[in-house]
Amino acid sequence: MVINNLDEDISDRYGSITRTSGVMLPRTFLIVSLRYIGDVLLSTPLSRSIKVACPEAVIDYLVFEGAETILAGNPDIRSILTIKPDSRNKRDFLFRFRQYDIAIGVNASDRTTFQLIAKGKKTIGFANPRCKEWWKKLVLSHYSIYDPNRHVVELLLSQLRYIGIPPISEVSLYYQKEDLDAAREAAGQGDFILLHPYTRWEYKKWPSRNWADLSRRIKEEMKIRTMFTMAPGAFERRIQEEIQREGISKDHFINRILSLPQMAALLSMTMIYIGVDTVVTHMAAALGRPIMAIFGPTPPWRWGPWPNGHPVITPYEHKRGVQRKGNIIIMQKDWKCVACDRMGCEHTRDSKSQCLVDLSVGEVYTELRRLMNSMVM
Repeated sequence: MVINNLDEDISDRYGSITRTSGVMLPRTFLIVSLRYIGDVLLSTPLSRSIKVACPEAVIDYLVFEGAETILAGNPDIRSILTIKPDSRNKRDFLFRFRQYDIAIGVNASDRTTFQLIAKGKKTIGFANPRCKEWWKKLVLSHYSIYDPNRHVVELLLSQLRYIGIPPISEVSLYYQKEDLDAAREAAGQGDFILLHPYTRWEYKKWPSRNWADLSRRIKEEMKIRTMFTMAPGAFERRIQEEIQREGISKDHFINRILSLPQMAALLSMTMIYIGVDTVVTHMAAALGRPIMAIFGPTPPWRWGPWPNGHPVITPYEHKRGVQRKGNIIIMQKDWKCVACDRMGCEHTRDSKSQCLVDLSVGEVYTELRRLMNSMVM
């Protein structure tokens, strides 16, 4: 168990506080987000809503190690607790036992539920619509059925109804001046369109040849510089090498791997961001950047980039093909099987998604020109 930014003495922070209306609100909150970095980022509207409704509230997070950096600099959060994804340490379960007034879970996993009941005096969580989930309904103070037809931001904010806090659909992301300085040094001089082709899984990958062709077309026809990000991991390095073999020089890549706060600063500088279904795409949306999101089998109505300031209702329709929401464009094939919500056509993480393989550079470029024209107007 690792704790970041922990106050030395927390004993006086526990207990209830009184809102100006005279209604008693809990004082201490724990948000449990034991999934990927993108899931942690999309849970920040919970902390924002709580802090706006009750500025005196103390909000902590529990996340997997490695995900805490996406919360760096967030003024709504007091401390970040981390555990290893594969941990079976009893101390991770017993630490801070029942020390929070309210513990809120962001997914329906069993591990999340166990952490909620261990750390919260009252608990708010999810149960999947399956018979074997009955026990969660018994152990949680309040539960909701996890509805895959609603956007995750809307779904998470619906939990606040149990404690009377108005939802605010603001995904929060922060960076510091030193992060901006590092991003400026990495990006060099002049305007640019940022390309982020990386994903952890083959089934979310748009072909590397397409990325190279798109970059050339932007440069030749739009006369705008393109920059590719870099990312850690063997699969990500393979994507970079494939793009370079297609004739894109190293000069078109950011010269080093950036931290998440530095990446946020870089995103704030780009004219347009183009990326796949990954956390960086959600980061660009949180910063209000114009976005081209290249999706395959993933349902946008559940996982599309959230347009900050949008009403607390799923922003995307249950349909296939191109969807436009303000400065965000989601690209998908207009096929009957899209979005199937499968891990590729063979339903394995290392299988290809034909809907991505067949999404042409011309289709993406046409929508990019549309987005660019709307910005000029």
